[in-house]
Parts: sequence; structure tokens; C-alpha cells
Amino acid sequence: MVIVSYPIFSVRSISSEKENDPFNTDTSFCHYDEVHDDYVYQEYWVDFISDLISLGLLNKKQWRHYFKNNNKLDANSYKELIDKTSKSANE
Repeated sequence: MVIVSYPIFSVRSISSEKENDPFNTDTSFCHYDEVHDDYVYQEYWVDFISDLISLGLLNKKQWRHYFKNNNKLDANSYKELIDKTSKSANE
């Protein structure tokens, strides 16, 4: 899931894109490591994906659909939805 998640949420640039800038990342989730020429993901990214799954906000079928159709989702909207769902679950 983590592999197919970063393009959906535009967390980092995709190497196949024409104007690929590896430094163009959402640093709350990951950053580009120039020395190793790869990306380092924050623990928050793993928590974000885990929360989406455990709270039932995105299911396997939806992940596949968004990935195959190159759909982009707004991570900030899902962050808010996670917070809202988590708070109501704890009440």
C-alpha cells in the first residue's frame, strides 16, 4: 500500500514525470536524500497510511482504482478526516 500511496497523495515527484524535481516533496511525509539518491519517509507517513486503512477511510478497491486511474487525492483533506474520525471514535 505504501508504494502505491505516494503518487495518489502527491507526496513526492514521480521519476517518470517530465518535470521531475526530487526535492519537490511534502516534507511532513518524506524528503529527498541527495546523498543516497532516494527518499526517506517520515514515521508520520506510515501512521497516515495506517490510519486510513484502520479507520476504513480507504479500502483496497479504492486504492487500486485511484492508482490505476492516476487520481490525486488531497492529503490535507484526509488528515482532517482522520482527526475528525479519530476524535469521534474516542468519544
